[in-house]
Amino acid sequence: MTAPRVVLVGPMGAGKTTVGRLLAERWDVPFADTDDVVESAEGRSVSDIFVDSGEEHFRALERAAVAQALAGHPGVLALGGGAVMSQETRATLAAERDRAGKAESALRAELEALQGARERAISAEEAAREARAAELAALDSARDRLRPAPAVPLAGHDSLIAELGRAADRLRQEAAGAVEAAAGAPAGGRDGALRRLARRLRGH
Repeated sequence: MTAPRVVLVGPMGAGKTTVGRLLAERWDVPFADTDDVVESAEGRSVSDIFVDSGEEHFRALERAAVAQALAGHPGVLALGGGAVMSQETRATLAAERDRAGKAESALRAELEALQGARERAISAEEAAREARAAELAALDSARDRLRPAPAVPLAGHDSLIAELGRAADRLRQEAAGAVEAAAGAPAGGRDGALRRLARRLRGH
């Protein structure tokens, strides 16, 4: 069922047709006037129908035209000046208003549901992004803990190196003295000196 976007009512000469055509042009939808519908169906003007067939006949034609237009006209609809004087037409308009109101409520509910789904999707995306950031931070922290620590120099290593150097110098001097002594001693004494040097070097 395709209902009009708007229905214009009012007394004859109120400007319904003028306003209706402007609205239809702006919205790019068709325009219809129930008087024109009746005239087209009858092949004669409204005034001729009144004169030849009477007002009651015209009103019956008008009620049928209004009901048909409300059920299938997709654009702007203007009713004849006396159309709303019919109780049947007023009931039809009220039913259409209720239907349109229910349709609007359903559309609003659907829109709100879609908006809620969108907000939930955005929240889920943000939560996933935060979880990913936390995961990367944990990986970086674990990588830092597993990275080898830089070598730490021994405290006082300079003095230790100096002491080792002095001890090496003393050992060289003692070895040199022992060799010199061995070189100037008799054979037997030279052997003893060399043995003492060897024991010295071995740490005995």
